[in-house]
Amino acid sequence: MKKWLWSLVLILSVLVGVYLARVPLSLWAIKHFIPVNELQVSCLDWRLSGFNRIHITKACVRTDAFNAQLYDAQLSMQQVNIEKADMQLLPPKKSDATKPQRLALPLDITRPQVRIAELSISGEPLPKPLVVSISESELNQFVVAGDIAAEVTLQPERIAANIDLSGEYLSALLPPQIQALSGTSQLEFDGLAMDTELELETLVALEQAECKGTVAYIGAVSGRYDLATQQGKIALAEPISAKSTLDCLTFEYSKLLPTTWQLRIPSEITISADSIATDLLEVTGKDKPLQLEVNELAVDLTEPFVNGDIRLELSDDKWGAHTLAGALSARPNFVNMSGEITSDLQKLTLQDVIAENLELNSRFKILGDPTELITVEAQPSIFSTQLSTSGLVIDNPSLTLDLHAQLDVPKLKSGHLLHRVLPEGMSFAITLDSKLQNLSVENVTAKQSALSGRVVLEPTHDFDINLTLTSAQIQQQSYKLNEFAQTLHWQGSVATGEIFSTLSGNTKVAEVNLADLSMKNVSIDSKGQQSRGLMASHVINIDGVKALLEHQYSSLKHPAQLHVPTQQLTQLQPYIDALLPNLKITHGNFYAVLEGDLSTRIFTLDGGIQNGSALFNERLIQNATIDVFGLLSSANIQLKPTTLSVEELRAGVIVQAITGQLLSEAGVAKLKDINAQVFAGNVGIDEVSLVSTPQVVQVSLDKLSLDLIAASGHDAGVELKGLISGILPVQLSSSGVRIDSGQIHSVGEGLLKVENNASINALKEQQPSLQTVIGVLDELTIEQLSSGVNLSEDGWLDLDVKITGINKRQQQPVNFNYTHSENVFTLLRALRLSDEITREVENALNKEER
Repeated sequence: MKKWLWSLVLILSVLVGVYLARVPLSLWAIKHFIPVNELQVSCLDWRLSGFNRIHITKACVRTDAFNAQLYDAQLSMQQVNIEKADMQLLPPKKSDATKPQRLALPLDITRPQVRIAELSISGEPLPKPLVVSISESELNQFVVAGDIAAEVTLQPERIAANIDLSGEYLSALLPPQIQALSGTSQLEFDGLAMDTELELETLVALEQAECKGTVAYIGAVSGRYDLATQQGKIALAEPISAKSTLDCLTFEYSKLLPTTWQLRIPSEITISADSIATDLLEVTGKDKPLQLEVNELAVDLTEPFVNGDIRLELSDDKWGAHTLAGALSARPNFVNMSGEITSDLQKLTLQDVIAENLELNSRFKILGDPTELITVEAQPSIFSTQLSTSGLVIDNPSLTLDLHAQLDVPKLKSGHLLHRVLPEGMSFAITLDSKLQNLSVENVTAKQSALSGRVVLEPTHDFDINLTLTSAQIQQQSYKLNEFAQTLHWQGSVATGEIFSTLSGNTKVAEVNLADLSMKNVSIDSKGQQSRGLMASHVINIDGVKALLEHQYSSLKHPAQLHVPTQQLTQLQPYIDALLPNLKITHGNFYAVLEGDLSTRIFTLDGGIQNGSALFNERLIQNATIDVFGLLSSANIQLKPTTLSVEELRAGVIVQAITGQLLSEAGVAKLKDINAQVFAGNVGIDEVSLVSTPQVVQVSLDKLSLDLIAASGHDAGVELKGLISGILPVQLSSSGVRIDSGQIHSVGEGLLKVENNASINALKEQQPSLQTVIGVLDELTIEQLSSGVNLSEDGWLDLDVKITGINKRQQQPVNFNYTHSENVFTLLRALRLSDEITREVENALNKEER
């Protein structure tokens, strides 16, 4: 009996000792049976609270993922109740990736159910502790309540969860752009992949500068993520709606874009650890006809990087229909986009520019770093049925460009303008080719015109412009140009400081038709330099007639000089033919210098004609010389007195040594003190105005030889000697020349002698009774001769002659009156023809002698 008693005492002592040492023994057993690297238990304090119940006052558990402290836990074979648990998440440790395997959870159907009254989870990435309660309604079916509401089901081969997405705690975890989120999420995980089904309602606010918008989605979202391939797929059942306010854009542009959008992703979204991709993304405007399609969109999350094919369609009643199709590749410091733009617009109005039926087609490429340097290439083709601006109207213009540009983004963002015009940071090369079928501006029209060339602006701010303008015809009321062609080469620099550039060009016109003049083969070679002003020179060649125009333009003045070097007068014959078709130049030279200011239109003239000879209506002018000095302005002409001299004028009557003074008075050009030698006497004119208005010119005759006058009439058998003088009031008008009441008289004694004159002899034979009377005229000494002179505009000269004299042989006084009428224009023409025949015979004889 004692032996059994001592045995019982010994067993009880062992049990008491074990119970007293339960904590260290429990920790030793946990360390022995559970690997240290998976789970570590410390601060364990427990006691038996019943025959089959253990009460744990506190327990500390540590794993690689978290630290946990359990308080006031009751454990039995049927139930585990934990009143409070604190869990601190630990930063994940780097480890070698393991191949995912299908779940095979060792679920014990005999284990007790678990309830945690309060579980607090803290640590990254949670912004604040997450407090929930966990209860197991049925074995392996858990209900989570508190900050997050969820239901979790465990099966050996899968884990399923149903999570409520609403609640303040989840809202606090969202980015500030997500203003609202609600719905449910169903997750299922089998160790190899995770599947999800969401019923989602979300509202996202976006803001960039003054452009604001919201994005909303209501509908189902499904997805699957495969751990083996590290890829997943997401599908949206409904389109995404968006609203925007575009205050960051100007009104002209913001009103083109919709304020209500719809984004649709009909294809699945493929995601991986480093990329997102989808076959098609569609953006449609709800209140404006805009549609954007992105095909084969791929986003690389490692760089990040975006790649896809884009198609954008925009339609507007004012701005027309536009389409952009291209390929896009982009990352933070690089963008590469290429494609084609097409536009079709019935009418475009931009300020004072109006384009009718505008069509645009352009290939383009944009490449570079959007924060540093961007390269742009484009080949636009533009056509319009009519383009008008500021009085300029162009029918059916077409324009083709080839653009290569570089944009220095930091400099462009600075907003600095070179010389307040050109943005700094922009360089380009543009090749252009345009066709302008019909062009009109004010009262000038041009047909079949074309503009082509190349414009280059280097990054160093050096520029080089080459342009060619051609036109089949340019016409205005007062002129018409045929086959016009002009080239311009302009190069220089627009760098900071004074602009310096050089210009050169050429202008050619096959024919210039003015109201009364036509010029052919016009060529102008130009060159110049531009800094603060423009200094240029132009070598002008008009069908062999040369001139040099030099001018300097500034904001204050515009001095110019036109220099026409000494050239042959015969080169002007084509232009004289148009103005005076009866004037034929034979020889001589001319020159001119015109100098003044184009802004004031006041010029000085220094020009002249040297040894000029010409034939005008069978009147021969020989060796005419004049130097002209004057001041020209838009108001009048002021000529300094200068001498005009003509060696000889053959007009039937030979007029020699013609001189006169050319000048101007009150803006009217005049010839004064005109003197000439004719019939061995002098003819004088005090003044004649070089105007078209009618005027009366007093012509004085001084001691003209009667014998030369009689000889010029070629009246055989009549000899007349003596001198005459007189005054002839000559009336000049557009209808012709007229003399009324002119008077001539003899100077000194004269002689009339008739011998073997056919007319007188015939009269004597017909009337013998008159022989005595007529006989006194055979040799009559003229003591006084006077006559009235009248000349009609058609050339009829009427003379009323009175002669007083004596026949000295017969000692018979004579008073003889008679009238004479003859067309002197016909007579002078006959005399001019005689002079012309004589001159031609002399020229022929001179040639034979040579």
